Amino acid sequence: MRSRTSGEATTADASRIVSRFKTVFTEPPKEVPNWHSVDGPLMGNGDMGVCMGTGSRPGMHQFWLSKNDFWRLSSKFIRGEKRCSPKTFGTLNVTVPSLAKSPYSVVQQIVNAQTVAVLKTGSRALQMRTWVAATRNLLVLEFSAKGRPVEVNCELWAKPEHSITAAGCDHGVSWATRTFDADDVVIPVSAAAAARRLDGGSLDFKVSPGKAVTVVVAMQSSFKSGNWMQDAVALAGGMTAKDLRALRAEHDAWWLDFWAKSLVEFDDPVIMRAYYLSHYVMASASRDPEFPPPLFGVWATTDDRAWSGDYHLNYNHQAPFYSLYASNHIEQADPFHAPVLDYMARGAEHARKAQGCRGLYYTVGIGPKGTDT
Repeated sequence: MRSRTSGEATTADASRIVSRFKTVFTEPPKEVPNWHSVDGPLMGNGDMGVCMGTGSRPGMHQFWLSKNDFWRLSSKFIRGEKRCSPKTFGTLNVTVPSLAKSPYSVVQQIVNAQTVAVLKTGSRALQMRTWVAATRNLLVLEFSAKGRPVEVNCELWAKPEHSITAAGCDHGVSWATRTFDADDVVIPVSAAAAARRLDGGSLDFKVSPGKAVTVVVAMQSSFKSGNWMQDAVALAGGMTAKDLRALRAEHDAWWLDFWAKSLVEFDDPVIMRAYYLSHYVMASASRDPEFPPPLFGVWATTDDRAWSGDYHLNYNHQAPFYSLYASNHIEQADPFHAPVLDYMARGAEHARKAQGCRGLYYTVGIGPKGTDT
C-alpha cells in the first residue's frame, strides 16, 4: 500500500490514479425524485448540487437543481411540505423525443467531475457532457451529435408548492425564482436559476453533426447576494465561449489539486474506488462554510425530505466528516461547525427552560442559522 499527501503528490499522479475510477449507469435512476437518498448521477461544487433523473415525458432527462443554503426556515413544525427543511429548487428538463427509446448510458468521470450521457437510436446519436463548475455556480451542458441531426428542448422549472415562484425570459436568458416568505418563516429565503444557450439562440434547438451546442444554467441565492436574481441572470447571460474555456481550465485544475491532496494506492481496486468515490461526493457537497450538506447531501429532489432532511445530531451530521481529517481534505470538513455554533443561543435557552440549568441543550434535529426543525 502507498499513500501520499499534497507535499509528495503531483497532479500528474492524481490524473494517473483517479482517472481509473468511473461510475457507470446502464439503467435510468429509480429513486429520483426521492424523499431520502437518490440513485442518479450526482454533480456539485459544495454549494450548488445537480442530480440527474428522467422525467414523465418520453425522452425527458431532468437535472434537479439545489443549493445547500436553500431551506424553508419555519418557526413551526408542521408535517408535510411546510416544515423547516432544505428544499429543492426545481429542474432543467432536457427532452430529446427522437431518442426516447435509446438505452440508458451515463458515465461519470470523477477525476475531472464530468458526466457524459450517450443517447443512440438507429442513425441518430447525441452526447450530453455535463459538469457543475468547481469555482462558479454554473451547470454546463455540451451537446454534440453524430449521424442525423437531433432536436432538443430545454425548459427551466421551479417547484411552485408552498412558495412564491416566478419565471420569464429576458434578452435570451430564461429565468425562474422560488421564495419562502410566509408568516411563519423566520428568515426569508430566495433562489434563482437562469438558463441560456451560449450562442444566444433558443432553448429549443437542433444539434447537427460537427456543430455542438452549449447551454449554461446559473444559480444564486439570497444568502449569497442581495441581487440574487440579477446575479444569476448576469452570469448565464454574460458567459462567452472564451469565458467558458477559462472556467473549464479552473474546474479541471481545482479537481486535480483536490485529488493530489490525498492519494492512496493498493492492490484492491474495489476499496480504492470506494475511497475516491466517497471523496468525490464530499467535494461535490461540502464547501460552503456557512451551510454544510444536510441529511442526504445537497441533492434535494423533493420538499418533504425524511427526518426533515436537517442536521441530525445523533451521529448523522458528524459521520460524513469522519475521514476528511486523516485524508487531508480539511476544507470539506470546515462547514460542519457552522450550524452547531449558530445554535448555541437557542441551546442555552433550551437548557434554561427545559432542564432548569446552565449549559447548552440541543435537540436532535437542527437547521442553519440557529433554527429548529
